[in-house]
Amino acid sequence: MRGQIQENQYQLNQVMERQKQIMLQLGSLNNGGAAQPAAGDQSGAATAATSAPDAGTATSGAPVQSGDANTDYNAAIALVQDKSRQDDAIVAFQNFIKKYPDSTYQPNANYWLGQLNYNKGKKDDAAYYFASVVKNYPKSPKAADAMYKVGVIMQDKGDTAKAKAVYQQVINKYPGTDGAKQAQKRLNAM
Repeated sequence: MRGQIQENQYQLNQVMERQKQIMLQLGSLNNGGAAQPAAGDQSGAATAATSAPDAGTATSGAPVQSGDANTDYNAAIALVQDKSRQDDAIVAFQNFIKKYPDSTYQPNANYWLGQLNYNKGKKDDAAYYFASVVKNYPKSPKAADAMYKVGVIMQDKGDTAKAKAVYQQVINKYPGTDGAKQAQKRLNAM
């Protein structure tokens, strides 16, 4: 029994450490990525598509999955960091969400798919993935930012009424979060 508890604590510590790394990576992408929107507004969002975007076909450079969720997730993150392999990162994350439906990394993988698609200008696909984080993982640390980005996509598309409604939802549902603070800034500027 004690061994199982120690194993669970070790795994929990690994997950927490990985989450810290992801947050740092997101921060660096959001603050300095060439494909990012204007400073302070690293978002993407629009009405959510009704079906999942097409996964497309993997290019020959796409990573081979290992069969281990942590390894495959880390491989996809590594592709995100290589600006020349963003398409491969999309494929890797799409494969990840299909292969590991019960992984604790599901909210992050969907969030990354939203961000990567937004960076490529695929706003409907981005909105689908951001909305899936909010719908399927509403208690995830990514949910507030994902909902905020749906509002940004709506605003980008010129639907200010829906954007305002989404921003207000972020503020009400996730008060005090970075997503809520960004939503309030957007509302104040409208």
